[in-house]
Amino acid sequence: QRGRFATGAAVFLVALFALASLAALDRWSLTFDEITYAPAGYDYLTTGRVRFNVEKGPLAKALSALALLALRPEPPKILGDERGYKTGWEFFFRNRVPARRLAWWSRLPSVAAGAALAGLLFLWAREDHGEGAALIALAFFLGDPLLAALSRLAIGDIFVAFFFFAAFLLLKRSLTSPHATRELWLCGAAAGAAALCKFSGLLFFPAAALILAALHGSREAVRRTLPAAAAD
Repeated sequence: QRGRFATGAAVFLVALFALASLAALDRWSLTFDEITYAPAGYDYLTTGRVRFNVEKGPLAKALSALALLALRPEPPKILGDERGYKTGWEFFFRNRVPARRLAWWSRLPSVAAGAALAGLLFLWAREDHGEGAALIALAFFLGDPLLAALSRLAIGDIFVAFFFFAAFLLLKRSLTSPHATRELWLCGAAAGAAALCKFSGLLFFPAAALILAALHGSREAVRRTLPAAAAD
């Protein structure tokens, strides 16, 4: 009963967060980075090529543009600027689909990623500290203004955060799971997805190596200490 209540409360909180985010999408004007993200992603999804905004990985941009496929806007007109701000401006403000509608739909995947990240946090906290602590952690997390902001903008930060967190959760599970190989494969996929969203996602690999080395060192220390203590 207690577990069901905690899960139901978590679902309610995450759904409330998602609904609040959806209600706010129409109130925010386009930010500087958003001008290039969804247009670059839409161009990638429709042509299979990365033609502008090349300084970041393509996955987050493609995810931001997924919902735009249903609107079928005019494709971006490449204007020769590598970073894509002129191209993006033309896409949003000289398209047959209104810019306000393009912005709203391009932000939908960010809302989903923010809600999914909150769900992962609840799962991890529940596994390690129980339902009560997990609900408290979830409530504080959902009240974070930075999470609210990143979940309402079509930029890459919320996607890299989701995949980065998922990779560490899967890595943690692989240490105790009877299906460690499967967990490690999924961990690698999530880490690769984080790197494809933003190149800073590559930081997962040295961070994971340091954590695993520290865990191995602590286990070796325990193994050496226990026989000595037993002999005393």
